[in-house]
Amino acid sequence: MNKLKTFYTIAKYRNFTKAGELLGLTQPAVSLQMKALEEEYCTKLFERIGRDVFLTEAGKVLFEYAERILTTLEEANLAIKECEDPFKGKVSFGVSMFAGAYIIPPILGRYKEHHPETMFLVKVRYAKDIFPLIIENEVDFGLMGEGEQKKYDNCFLTEVILREEMVFVMPKGHKFADRKSVSIHDIVEEKLVLPERLSASRRYIESEFQRNDMSVKPYLEIRNIEVIKKLVEQNLGSNILSWASVREEVAAHRICAARITGVSFERDVLLVKKREKTLFPATTLFIEFLLDEVTRNKDQFVFTV
Repeated sequence: MNKLKTFYTIAKYRNFTKAGELLGLTQPAVSLQMKALEEEYCTKLFERIGRDVFLTEAGKVLFEYAERILTTLEEANLAIKECEDPFKGKVSFGVSMFAGAYIIPPILGRYKEHHPETMFLVKVRYAKDIFPLIIENEVDFGLMGEGEQKKYDNCFLTEVILREEMVFVMPKGHKFADRKSVSIHDIVEEKLVLPERLSASRRYIESEFQRNDMSVKPYLEIRNIEVIKKLVEQNLGSNILSWASVREEVAAHRICAARITGVSFERDVLLVKKREKTLFPATTLFIEFLLDEVTRNKDQFVFTV
């Protein structure tokens, strides 16, 4: 196994000397290991061009298997250690912009209060960019709004963890500011400040208008939800956002919100993981905590005034 790890490190950095430094081996020791490995497989694995090292076709094949083997061994080692104390393990997951801003922070904070030794790696991405992270095992699971998962139904297991209500958000003094609800026909001509097209929220909003034979033209396109809310406060437009993302501003009377009638502006938030992937104990424990917290606080995602 040492020879395979040395081979993998050389191939990754394309340099015998760098590999030796990383592995704590002398240059002669690295060379001897690779000579033995090539004799074992009866083929040449590297080609040298100047100071650089390149894989032969046989080397490329071995590299793919070496990567899988070494990754699996590392996962096995972590899993065994976590069996002794799962709260000292590592949890990695991807979250959409919305989940990363309005679902995860309080839950993560409460979990760390009880289990400070658990390590977290959280990657905030557009929903569409989380799936490749799960496929490549860069994260264990993802949290995101519905929509993108339909492209990957055969690869993933999805679980609806909550439903978020989207509401019409407007500045104080708006003609609809005193209303508790507005129809989709009322707002189609509004100056809407919307998330940019790459976001799942934007595509969801457009799809709901299209289902009612209407199209929506944004007055402004902004990536950041916090910036969108600030623009509304400054009377530079209105928008459609998750109730969870604006309820504090509405409670503080900085902006106003109304339920949208005539269409179901409720979107599922999903927990997504790869089929047949065994999750480490630390990840399983955190997911259980996450689901309990979301269930306990689900009213925060439904419009109330």
